[in-house]
Amino acid sequence: MMWAVALGDFDITTGGVALGLFTGSTYALLAAGLVLVYRSSGVINFAHSSIGLLGAAFMSLAIQQYGIPYWLAFAVGVLVSAGAGAATEVVVVKPLSSSPKVIPMVAMLGLSTFFVVLSLALNPDGLSGEAFPQPAGMPTGSIGSLLITKPYAAQGIVAPLLLLGLGVFLWLSKTGLAIRGAAANPDVASMSGVPPRTMMVWSWALAGAVSAVAAMFILPTVGVVTPEALGPELLLRGLAAAAIARFSSFGVAVAVALAIGVVEQIMTTNDGAKGWIEIVILAAVALALAAERQRGRKAAEPWTQVGAPHRAPLRPLSVAIAVIAVAAAATVPMYANASDAVNATLVIAVAIVGISVNLVTGLGGQLTLAQFALGGLAGAVSIRAAADDIPFPIAVVCGAVIAGAVSALIAIPSLRVRGPQLAVATLSFALVTSAYLLDQGWLLGTRQSPSRPSGSIGGIDLASGRGYYWVALAALVVVLLLVRWIRRTAFARNVVAVRDNEDAARAMAVSAVSTKLQLAFAGGLVAGIGGAIYAHAYTSLSSANFPVALSIDAVTVAVIGGLGSLIGPVLGAAYLVGLPLFLAPPAEARAGIAGIWLILVTQQPRGITGLFDAIRNRMRPAVSIDEAHETHLEREPFSSDRPSGRLLDVETVTRRFGSITAVEDASLTVDAGEIVGLIGPNGAGKTTLFEIVSGFTRPQSGRVIFCGRDVSRLGPTARARLGIARSFQSAQLFPSLTVLETVLVALGSSHDERRARQLLDEFGIAEYRGVQVGSLPTGLRRVLEMTCAFASSPTLVLLDEPTAGLSSTEREKFGDSVLTWRERTGVGIVIIEHDLPVLTRVCDRLVAMNLGRVIANGTPAEVVSHPDVVASYTG
Repeated sequence: MMWAVALGDFDITTGGVALGLFTGSTYALLAAGLVLVYRSSGVINFAHSSIGLLGAAFMSLAIQQYGIPYWLAFAVGVLVSAGAGAATEVVVVKPLSSSPKVIPMVAMLGLSTFFVVLSLALNPDGLSGEAFPQPAGMPTGSIGSLLITKPYAAQGIVAPLLLLGLGVFLWLSKTGLAIRGAAANPDVASMSGVPPRTMMVWSWALAGAVSAVAAMFILPTVGVVTPEALGPELLLRGLAAAAIARFSSFGVAVAVALAIGVVEQIMTTNDGAKGWIEIVILAAVALALAAERQRGRKAAEPWTQVGAPHRAPLRPLSVAIAVIAVAAAATVPMYANASDAVNATLVIAVAIVGISVNLVTGLGGQLTLAQFALGGLAGAVSIRAAADDIPFPIAVVCGAVIAGAVSALIAIPSLRVRGPQLAVATLSFALVTSAYLLDQGWLLGTRQSPSRPSGSIGGIDLASGRGYYWVALAALVVVLLLVRWIRRTAFARNVVAVRDNEDAARAMAVSAVSTKLQLAFAGGLVAGIGGAIYAHAYTSLSSANFPVALSIDAVTVAVIGGLGSLIGPVLGAAYLVGLPLFLAPPAEARAGIAGIWLILVTQQPRGITGLFDAIRNRMRPAVSIDEAHETHLEREPFSSDRPSGRLLDVETVTRRFGSITAVEDASLTVDAGEIVGLIGPNGAGKTTLFEIVSGFTRPQSGRVIFCGRDVSRLGPTARARLGIARSFQSAQLFPSLTVLETVLVALGSSHDERRARQLLDEFGIAEYRGVQVGSLPTGLRRVLEMTCAFASSPTLVLLDEPTAGLSSTEREKFGDSVLTWRERTGVGIVIIEHDLPVLTRVCDRLVAMNLGRVIANGTPAEVVSHPDVVASYTG
């Protein structure tokens, strides 16, 4: 039965929906592979579609040059991609497993480029349309007026069967259950005799195999093959489905992929405008991210292994090298021809955009794949402004500000969730910009002829290719100085704090949302400057000059040069962009260039600057915890405004997580100057009660009253600003920051370094002020965390197991410190602790909990001897 439905100008027909489902089934294969890999390794495989392309290239080559039968060559292609997937895990992902997840994901971007270039080099003429082998034995026919060719028949018959087979394998086979079990809980799987690493390799191999099937069925339906179509555009279909499924649900990912296929086909058959499917995907991803709830705490990542280590810089040498480098770069127009000068300008522009990536990703830990798309918007705005006789510098600034605002706008949907979601949203935006936005008449339209600044230097016209190079170099110097200044501000400290440990930062009154949005704006602003410089370098410009690959290159140059390094993107751009522009190597050589930097990153995650760091460390080693700071500062008096009366009144709060009741009708009061101990066995609900008081968890019933104000609906940042400070069981704080910088974050808006040094002196850890927190032993981190808790002059302090990991001597000092600070400040203090001798010594009152309920409240002697308390510990 054939039918058709008209919705406005769109006709929805049986044939259109059927073809959409056929194509969507191949997108579903891609999505299933992405979910499988992410669940096993926590990495988004941006090389997923390109791994499948490699197998398709081998398959096409086997048929066209060696006459191998289709299905045998098909099996060869599947095995090649499966092997490439397994090799990717072993050679790239495993060596980078101790790095932040951003690094292996960026490596996947480089690997994607490598596989695309390699595939085109292997079989440049046989990867699309009629040139690509058609599935043998598949039927042909029609649905309505739409012709069903063999590739579409294969999509509709073979792909669903493979999806079904994949599901049966993962849910019913022994190996499939082992793969899923290892992905869900590697530790339990290992204790059960299942090697998690082996299962991870299996996952990558299986994902590679299904990506090959998808590629071999999609390629015969593609007209003109470009790296864009084979890489980001194809990947986005599966990636969007996986992202909407939160990279966890195979069923949801498959359903969304089928829907994307249907919508895309309906738009195609109705002569939909170019780029509209990308807009639909971007909107769907944004809505999914906005609707997603934050789940749990973000695991700490080892950013200290990537960011530049803290050390006393070799200032005279650094300044001398910088001056010499700029002077040498300024001489390029003297001996270069116009073409080489323009190429050098393009390298500089890419380096500037790479610096913006270093801000967002290197400093903030957020992977963004839209920086050159933002640069394209800025370039278009700048060109339009310059055409209206606005001075060139002002036109560039206008474009940069617009790019910054759009960057912040893109970041909004991903603010409420944690993980790689920003990468998915920004990739979608990059494709929308390239395929739709820049083609609009109010931006670039079909083509523009950019203007350049007027004037001359040394007889060289600034509007010429050689003269404009100086403009680009000046912009690079300005950006480097701007970013250097940003990195030295309190804002940069807050950015690193949010990156390293968002919850600890929020507990110190740092707004994670505001910090991320400001960072996104700053990154977009810098990318806009680079994009405007890039756009004006051309004499004729269109959207084709801003492909998605450039946004990927911008990330790559930042990683090659070294994330966290100011000069790194310049070195990375010279390598990744400069070599191909000046040497014009063949495809095989370009694949080699990509391969070399992948090897560099797997061996040295800090990139090129990491190699230089090793040399500089020999000249001046990083600060160690053995270096002492002997200066003792005079103690500053505390405010005379001591708190009084009732500080905290928790009224019968309840919190459930699914079927588990963590806290039930619990009440707690704390008066000014009172120290209250919270005891109970593991799982009693003590930490959850802390979470409710500090604002990280909202109660489902009951209220939290602080200093007479109902704060039940306030978040942790707002409560911290009102005067509630807290510590955490893990005591991780901010591993990338130094001890002094960590206390400065806790001090908040005052940013008083003298006050921070005084606090370190009073708590006995002044000698460690220049040491990174990640290098401190547990005991010193506990002391530092307590220092931070008291730094902001709070009214109420919540300490969660503060003596865990401390020696007996340190425990004694802890008790003395608590009593001293109570006497000096009059704050109320609540302590969760299992060490009863410590609590009975310092606490005025104990509150005991068990199974989420308060079972005793009174003096330490009364509570410790209470029958219910004794029973809760003895069972």
